[in-house]
Amino acid sequence: MIAAGVQQDDEVIIPNFAYAAVANSILYCHAIPVLVDVDYDTWNLDVNLVSEVISERTKAIILVDNYGREANYSSLRSSLDTNITIIRDACESFPFVNSQYHLTANDFVTNSFYANKIITSGEGGAIFGPEEKMQLVSVLRNQGVENAGTFQHSVLGYNYRISNLHAAIFNSQWMKLETLYAKRRSIFASYANFFSKHFPNAKNNADSTPWLFTVQFKQDPALVLREFLKAKLIETRPGFTPFHQYSYLGKYCKGDYSVSCELSRQIVSFPTFPDLEDDEMDYIFKSLMKFRNEA
Repeated sequence: MIAAGVQQDDEVIIPNFAYAAVANSILYCHAIPVLVDVDYDTWNLDVNLVSEVISERTKAIILVDNYGREANYSSLRSSLDTNITIIRDACESFPFVNSQYHLTANDFVTNSFYANKIITSGEGGAIFGPEEKMQLVSVLRNQGVENAGTFQHSVLGYNYRISNLHAAIFNSQWMKLETLYAKRRSIFASYANFFSKHFPNAKNNADSTPWLFTVQFKQDPALVLREFLKAKLIETRPGFTPFHQYSYLGKYCKGDYSVSCELSRQIVSFPTFPDLEDDEMDYIFKSLMKFRNEA
């Protein structure tokens, strides 16, 4: 946000349906998040609604690749003034959506290496962007130190450095990238095959980066299903809570967020970790069949 020039009372447009860090980063700068509903089919920011909320105070837009699905960056970029920065949150699609790095001069991409990502350092992440802006980011993340090895602090900075230990974990993971990717793709393929046969009306993200296999149940059985699977010791994840439903973000609610609300009720993410064994997947599938037959 700071490298993009976001200041107090500037506006930043974001999808109403995403992980909370998206909104929090704006509030850290005392700027104003402008909540926009998402597209029902892609689960990402509805770019057709963006033009309705752009104002003279719009400084940036955050596009999120929700559940590994690539947001429509090129379409949005072609319709925007070049003074408005796009920040691509590719934390859930890293590192397999190549087009996310084909950016114009003022835009950024953020990645996450959190423990549940395809490639992890346990904690941490990375930013890609214009060279001069990245120089500022480098200073900001290191307590405002402009020249490494000195104790001269040129600006107000932050302790956002990734540790050497975490970096070593990342390097080890990166060497296993092909293996980790292949395992997750295999898990995705098994889920996709199962759901196409037994839950044909449920939509999923099988064509996305294989992060979390996520299913949208259009008849709203998600909560009941999650409770059913929990009783069988199968952990699942619900859809994101729409931002306008958070107490500290509710005051920014200025539109219709019906799609965000629907997706929040309908989405379930299933275990996708690379060490998931065939017998464990069979157990998940048998449990899902039992749920379907008893519903």
